[in-house]
Amino acid sequence: MNKRTRFSEFLEYYMKCSELRVDKTTFAGYKSIVKIHLMPAFGNMRIGSIDSFTVQNFVFQLTDKGLSSKSIKNILSLLRAVMSKAVKMSLINNNPCQCVDLPSSSHRETDCYNLYEVTQLIKSLSALSDSELKYKVAIELALLCGWRKSEICGLDWECVDLVNKTARVKKKRVLVPGQGLIEGKPKTPNSYRVSVLPSVLYDDLVILQLRSEKTSPGSPVISSGEGAPIYPQVLARWFYRFLIKNNLRVISLHKLRHTYASMLASLNVDIKQVSECLGHAQTSTTLDIYVHLFQNKNYEIADKLTELLYKNDDIKEK
Repeated sequence: MNKRTRFSEFLEYYMKCSELRVDKTTFAGYKSIVKIHLMPAFGNMRIGSIDSFTVQNFVFQLTDKGLSSKSIKNILSLLRAVMSKAVKMSLINNNPCQCVDLPSSSHRETDCYNLYEVTQLIKSLSALSDSELKYKVAIELALLCGWRKSEICGLDWECVDLVNKTARVKKKRVLVPGQGLIEGKPKTPNSYRVSVLPSVLYDDLVILQLRSEKTSPGSPVISSGEGAPIYPQVLARWFYRFLIKNNLRVISLHKLRHTYASMLASLNVDIKQVSECLGHAQTSTTLDIYVHLFQNKNYEIADKLTELLYKNDDIKEK
C-alpha cells in the first residue's frame, strides 16, 4: 500500500483490524457509518488525495443533510481514526481531519418528567398486573437507577445481589440490523457500575425472581415468555403504549434516565456523584447534557450568599 492506494481498499484493511479489538456492537456501528457515509464520499479516491478541504466539504454536506452535531462527530471520529492509521503506516504524512471544523453542539434542555409527573407514573406502575412485573422492574431501573435500555436488557440474574441490595451493569444487549440481538460491553469503561436498589425496586426484583422460571447465571432478568432476552425496541414500544393507556405525557424510555439525573440534581447531589451514577466517562459529559440542571444551583448559591452576608444580623467577631 502507498498514497495511491484507494480509500476503499485501505478502509477494508482498517475494518479487519478494528474487528479484532472492538466489541460487536461498536463494530456494527462502524459498518453502518462506512456503508452510509464514508464509502459513498471517499471510496474511489486515492488515500493520498484526501486533504483537509475535502474533509471539510464532507462535513458541510453532512450538515446540509440535516444530521445532528453528535452524528457528524461520530462519523468524523471514525474517519479520523482511519486516517490516523494511514499516517502511522506512512501512507500519508498528515491526518486531513485534524484541521476540520465541526458544527457546535447545541445545549438543548433535556426533556424529562417533573416531580408530579413522576408520582403519576409511579401510581400507574403500581397498578400493573402481575404478568407485567418485568416491565415495571425495567421502568424502575431507568427511573430509579438511571440505566440505559441496553443495560436493562443486558442485566442477568448473576448481576443482581439481593443480599446487598445492588445490581451491577456488566454488559449491554442491542439489536443490530441483519444480526439480531447481540451482547457487548457497556458504552464506556465507566458504564461498568453498581447501583444500590431503592426499596420498591428491591421488593419487585425479589418477587420477579421467585416467579421466574430461569434465574441461573446468564439468564436475563427482563425476559420474554420463553426466558430469552427481551429486545430493547420491544421494551420501548411497551413503554409508549403504557403511557398512552394511562394518559401520561409521552416521552422516550431514555428520558427516564434524564429524569433520574434531574431528581438527583434537585436533591443537591454533586455533579461528580451524578456522573458516577449515570456511568459517564467524564464529568464534562454530564455537564454537557444536564448543564441547565446545575446552572439552577448557581441561583441558589447566590441567594445563600446574600442571606449569609447581607441578611444575617447574628454574625459576631471571633
